[in-house]
Amino acid sequence: ETRPDSTGLYSEIDQALSWRYPYQGAAQAPAKLSVTQARGRLYPEEDPESAKARWLNPLIRPSAEPPAFIAGPAAEASLARGTALHKLLSQIEPAKALKSIGQRRESFAPAGEEAYGKAAAAYLEELAEGLLSKRFLTPREKEYLDTGPLLRYLSGPLFLRAAAADARGLCQREASFTISIPARRLYPDLGAAGEDPVMIQGAIDLFFEEEEGLVLVDYKTDRVRPGEEERLVRDYRGQLLLYGEALLALSGGKPIKELLIYSLALGKTIPVI
Repeated sequence: ETRPDSTGLYSEIDQALSWRYPYQGAAQAPAKLSVTQARGRLYPEEDPESAKARWLNPLIRPSAEPPAFIAGPAAEASLARGTALHKLLSQIEPAKALKSIGQRRESFAPAGEEAYGKAAAAYLEELAEGLLSKRFLTPREKEYLDTGPLLRYLSGPLFLRAAAADARGLCQREASFTISIPARRLYPDLGAAGEDPVMIQGAIDLFFEEEEGLVLVDYKTDRVRPGEEERLVRDYRGQLLLYGEALLALSGGKPIKELLIYSLALGKTIPVI
């Protein structure tokens, strides 16, 4: 038999026990994200594949893919190859590299593009050995390193543009950044908590300044075939736009004239904007 609640005590207890924290969504939404985690949420119209990921906490979402050492030798080799390429690229100082290649070039015959290629190959081998001795590059990564894509890069116009800017002190590699954006841009359903800040962390592979503005470059090792350039743009446009936001903050608002993907597989520069 239910006893009458003449004092209202039962109602108070029921109200207390049924209380729910009004910002539960905000409590489950990470306050700091990497660029990879944030790109689909910030630019879903530009990055439809990433926008499909609507999990509450991307920091603890389990990966659908096994680690490379479990996936098999082919996956491990592919990972080691891509990692090695990125590590070498991160250590190439354009102006210094171009000068070193030019000095080596004179010792190779015949003169011309062939001599430049041999000099660039010698430069890369010395760079790789130095990184190996410093344990920045692992023996496995060195074993799988294919310098062919790097040689094409060092012989291309993008590298020469970067070297020219670097010689003027207007080039930067591996530019780490942390930017703050309103939470509502990532989590539109947070209500009042949407004005709280969320931190985005990442690193820009390369940017340099020319007369008309800044040029941002992102290196990609994805295995693509000629004619599949649009696939890279589709997959990474949101990421490049986010990098552009970060670069505006890093540079104090300088205009950005180009966002570029450099595909190591294709050996070419692909404009995003």
